[in-house]
Amino acid sequence: MIRLVRALRRRIGAVKRQFFASEIPRQEDAAPPSDSPNIVFRHALALLARVPELKAFELQPTVQNADALLRFFNAYVPLVRSEARGPYTRSILTQLKQDAPDLASRVDELIAISNLTDGMPDRAQVLKDHPRWSGELNNQTQELERMYGAHHVTLSWNKPSRGASLLLYLKQNDRLIRGKKVLHIAPEPEPRGWLQANCSYHVMETSLGSGADIAADITELPIPDRSFDVILCHRVLEHVLDDISAMREMFRILVPGGVANLSVPQATHREETAEWLVSDESHDGHVRQYGWDFGQRLESVGFSVQVQPWLLNCSREKLLECGAYPMRMYEATRCL
Repeated sequence: MIRLVRALRRRIGAVKRQFFASEIPRQEDAAPPSDSPNIVFRHALALLARVPELKAFELQPTVQNADALLRFFNAYVPLVRSEARGPYTRSILTQLKQDAPDLASRVDELIAISNLTDGMPDRAQVLKDHPRWSGELNNQTQELERMYGAHHVTLSWNKPSRGASLLLYLKQNDRLIRGKKVLHIAPEPEPRGWLQANCSYHVMETSLGSGADIAADITELPIPDRSFDVILCHRVLEHVLDDISAMREMFRILVPGGVANLSVPQATHREETAEWLVSDESHDGHVRQYGWDFGQRLESVGFSVQVQPWLLNCSREKLLECGAYPMRMYEATRCL
């Protein structure tokens, strides 16, 4: 494998790492209908735009070949991009665990070591008694929680629910949504009933099942400018390769003064977001791990951004009572 990587590097050449995706080329003849978005197709286009080495193959994504081509892209990119090797390794280890259950314990340890190496101590807590890794784990965990603003890793939260956390926050801070037009992207089930009763509530998913009003790809929303007062978008952007386009779209459809309420998995002790480029199946298909710069990414498309610390400052007793946890949220306001 090492020889193959070196040979490919010599043949193709090193290309500067890009943190932000350029504009994705529009393929109107190949694109799916807007009422039935093909997320895999859009993801393949975004990866092709982000990784110039892929263009040498002259393979063009279409709706018909998107699944197969994206599998090929995801297998090839780690050969030429070092940032993709950690998530790729964790993905194939996850498959190994499924194929060989007798190796599960060792595989879990290897995945945890990879997570810690990539700066995610929250996903490496099985190493807390490890003779080699426990010190590094403890150091990173302390720094992560210090920057995050709460002990969300080292304290037990009894299987907390993101939806319960969001519901608790909205009930106690209902000025955000009461009487307003709200778009909830990939909605958590817990707050839906309460939201329906307290605002003009609209749901967006990638398909029209499960009560969705809008089926869309978040990077290309079939929604007019300045349509919503509030957007709720939690644990979505880490799945979207072209997250900057998604942020631009949210900015576009908000009214002036409108707010996007967001959260993402975040290694707050790391200054920069880690762009993995390929999906990490041990992380439910995440394509990046956001760093401290998440707010800066939102600001880059025009938002004014503030960390919303209410859940971070909420008492532990109250959070446990509601099945919630200290979730770090951002409020991104469209000022113009």
